[in-house]
Amino acid sequence: MDAFVKKYYNSENEVTGIEINRNICKLLFQGAEAKIFEANLLGKRIIIKHRFEKKYRQVHLDRNLRNSRITKESRNLVKCFINGINCPNVHFVDVNNGIIIMDYIHGVTLNNYLNKICCESEKIDNNLREISYEIGRAISNLHNYVIHGDLTASNIIINEEKDEYGCYKNLINFIDFGLSYCDSLTIEDKAVDLYVLERSLEVTHPNINIVSQILLFLSHK
Repeated sequence: MDAFVKKYYNSENEVTGIEINRNICKLLFQGAEAKIFEANLLGKRIIIKHRFEKKYRQVHLDRNLRNSRITKESRNLVKCFINGINCPNVHFVDVNNGIIIMDYIHGVTLNNYLNKICCESEKIDNNLREISYEIGRAISNLHNYVIHGDLTASNIIINEEKDEYGCYKNLINFIDFGLSYCDSLTIEDKAVDLYVLERSLEVTHPNINIVSQILLFLSHK
């Protein structure tokens, strides 16, 4: 942990701020709530998520919000991982400083995967049916444990790596559980996840109605 994060202390030896070591950590993305870094841990690619301070918020409110969100996200990730959902395995959590260190998930986003199969016109129908079935099955399993809360096409990773028998190892993976929750798993909650996915795909792939095929699978489950 100390190799990746530099901490700043006051005269009373209290942490007053932290900074990710940019010499060994590569910034991949910065959103409104967090920065996502890639690094290497014992030869393995990892992700470091840092929920940074919001200077415009009252200090104690900001700390409580970040602590609550980092705790909920890490717990939901662990819950999903131990129940066989393809998602990042959590290696380290620093609640007070808003840090989660987790696995890097290999593959391409659903958006990029759809771009690729759209170029294979002779296979597009079969490929869409197959990926819709796999996504529907994966979402169904996910919803046994949590509601994702931000189920966009960018948060679904397609990994086409196969095992020695020619079967996919971890085809459908979910990332970014920052808005996830498990205190309510109603049909309405699950429908909102699918609606978010539908809206995100309407923007990037308006001519591909993949969500209707996912719903068809779920209705026959």
